[in-house]
Amino acid sequence: MNLRQGKFIDKKITHPSLYNKFQSYLLKSSFSLLLFISFLLYGNVLSAKSFSVLVYSNKFPYPDVYIDRVSSNFLQQDFDDDGVPDSVDEDDDNDGILDSVEGNGDVDNDGKINKFDDDSDGDGCSDVLEAGFPDANNDKYYGDDDPVVNPQGRVIGAPYSTPADADNNGTKDYLEVGNELNITGHPTSLNVLVGSNVQFTGAGTVANGTITFNWQISTDGGGSWADLSNGGAYSGVTTTTLSITSVTIGMTNYSYRLYMRTPAFKCGDDKITNVAALTVFLPDFDNDQVPDEDDLDDDNDGILDDIEGTGDLDNDGKPNHQDYDSDGDGCKDVTEAGFTDGNNDGKLGYSPVQVNNQGKVTSGINNEDYQMV
Repeated sequence: MNLRQGKFIDKKITHPSLYNKFQSYLLKSSFSLLLFISFLLYGNVLSAKSFSVLVYSNKFPYPDVYIDRVSSNFLQQDFDDDGVPDSVDEDDDNDGILDSVEGNGDVDNDGKINKFDDDSDGDGCSDVLEAGFPDANNDKYYGDDDPVVNPQGRVIGAPYSTPADADNNGTKDYLEVGNELNITGHPTSLNVLVGSNVQFTGAGTVANGTITFNWQISTDGGGSWADLSNGGAYSGVTTTTLSITSVTIGMTNYSYRLYMRTPAFKCGDDKITNVAALTVFLPDFDNDQVPDEDDLDDDNDGILDDIEGTGDLDNDGKPNHQDYDSDGDGCKDVTEAGFTDGNNDGKLGYSPVQVNNQGKVTSGINNEDYQMV
C-alpha cells in the first residue's frame, strides 16, 4: 500500500520488488480466500477479537503487503488508498473537503456518492479545483504534490475551509454544473461628436452557470488594460452594455473591450471580446475637417464669421455664421455677397470646396477672396 501517512508502528513491510505479477495475484487470492473461510466459520468469535489482518492495495500490479495487529471486524475499504480506512477517514477522496460536508448524496447521479466522487457535479472540473483549492499536478487531490495525511485521513496542510461559492448563488461551486463560455456579441467602434452619449455592447452565453462581466479600458492603444468602475462618465461596467455620457475630446482613441468569466466553473477559460475604439471629434458645421472653434468661415460662403456674427437675423434658430441664407429671403448669402456659387449650395465656388487650415475657402473662382461685404 502507498502509505502516504508515513511510518506505522509494529508493521512488517514487504517491498513490491519481492513479488512478480503472478506471485502478487496468488498472494492476494490466497489470503482473501483464507480470510473469507475464516469469517464464515468463526465470524462470531473473530468479530470481538484483536487479530492480525492482511491488508493490501488495489493498485495494479503490486500488493504492497503488510501485516498489522489491529482490532477489526473485517478487512476494511480505503477508497483513496492513503492508509486510513474509510470508516476512520474524514476525507475519503483527499480533495480537501470533509466527508461531513460532501455527504452521501449523488449530485450527478453517476453511482458514486459525493464523498467518493472527485467530480461531484459531473461537469468535468474536479471538486478540489471548484472548491478553490490548489491542484497543480491535476491528480484531483488537495495540493500540488502527492498528499500526505494524518491519522484521521485529512491531508496535511489543507485548511478544510468552506468550499467556494464564487458566484454567490448559494450553491457550492463543486456541486454546481458549469460549462465553457461562448462569445455571442462584440462591440463596434464609434466616431462621435464631442459631448455625445454613447454605448458599447458585447455578449456571451453559457449552458450552465453564471457569467460575470467587466468592461475594460485602454488609453495607450491597447498596450495595457484596466477594469472600469462605475462613476463619472461610466455606467453599466459590470453588464453587457457600457454607457458613457458626454464624451470629451480627451477620450478620442480610447479603446474598450468586454471581459467575461465563469467564476463557478474553474476549468473554463475567460473570454474577451474584440476591441472597439472611440473617436471623438469637435463640431464642424461645414464638414471641411476644420473644427468650428478654429474655422474662420463656418459655412464656407466666402464671408468671414466675424463679419456675419452670431446673431440670428431671420430668427430661424441658426446663427448667421452658420446660416446659408441669413436674412431668410430665399437668396443665399454667397450670391447676395456678390460671389460665385457654381453648385447653388450656398458655398463659395464649386463643391467640394478646398480650404486651408483656418477653414477659409481656397478654391473660389474669379479671384474672389473674402472681400469685405
